[in-house]
Amino acid sequence: MEGKYPKQRLTDKEMEALNSLSDARGDIQKLFGFLKGRPLTERENILRSEIFMKRWRTSVEVILNRMIEIEKYLTQ
Repeated sequence: MEGKYPKQRLTDKEMEALNSLSDARGDIQKLFGFLKGRPLTERENILRSEIFMKRWRTSVEVILNRMIEIEKYLTQ
């Protein structure tokens, strides 16, 4: 994008939403990074754990709900 500039800057509302999405993306990466760094046998044991899967689901639901809130916030 050398020599090219956006025609319109993001509003404060859009910047806030972009930052929140960036945070949510980071949270998702942390969840996947946690598993990726483990040996295969450990990952299999973790994924078979009912406690872990419940916590994983809760964490993902929080992130997805936040993304839905951001979308609603931007379309208001």
